[in-house]
Amino acid sequence: MKKTSIVCNFICTKPNRLRILKEQLKVMSHIFKDFDFYINYNTEINAEEVHECFKKHIPNLYFQNDCTPDWGKITLDLVNMTNTHYVVYILEDYVYDKNFDSIGIIIEYNDDRLSTVSLDERKQDWKDVINECHENNIDHVFLAKIKKYLPGEGFVNESHGYEEGNSIYKWHSSNAPTGVYSSSAIHNRLLFKDILSKYHIKHQLPSPGQFEQHHEILRQLNLNCAIPKKQICIQAHIDRSVNHTI
Repeated sequence: MKKTSIVCNFICTKPNRLRILKEQLKVMSHIFKDFDFYINYNTEINAEEVHECFKKHIPNLYFQNDCTPDWGKITLDLVNMTNTHYVVYILEDYVYDKNFDSIGIIIEYNDDRLSTVSLDERKQDWKDVINECHENNIDHVFLAKIKKYLPGEGFVNESHGYEEGNSIYKWHSSNAPTGVYSSSAIHNRLLFKDILSKYHIKHQLPSPGQFEQHHEILRQLNLNCAIPKKQICIQAHIDRSVNHTI
């Protein structure tokens, strides 16, 4: 499945977040076995441990430890290394092998609203989403808080123009339920590259959160957008552990 590359530019300094990353790299090694990974680790804290864990589980890996506090430029550099139609910008706190009967973030692993998904099933889910997006010329696929923006959860109505597919809901960016062009998404590579190029010229800021604060632009664009019908990734802030900067 070489339609897609994985990109991430992050830090992971809290023990609970490092534990999630280590656990999920084993999961990712199965789900994303055929993907190329382009990773920047943006701090010296835990750098060697994080690098070793990526090397252990991810065979198709480019890894660097550039600590420059300029998320846009570094992320653009990583995107420029890819040559696939899509780039998936993942978050280091994503969990891939769970379903969560909630629109929120996972806080405890013993939450009875959590259930486990087989890795083969989740790998197929990702394959189905990416293939259907490619077939429908989708430019931007929202990944953060997927369940929140699915029909029936109160944040989506008829005005958003959702069209149901096999593995995704499609809509036009002008009708998007949120105006933010999210960094955590399946991106049309050329589109993401163009947006990052303009952003890093204006802003040299350290976090993807700051990127999104400057990109309440989605409804102004002319894009085919989508969201997966299944929770193919879910954020986990175990015991509310968060890294507030990149």
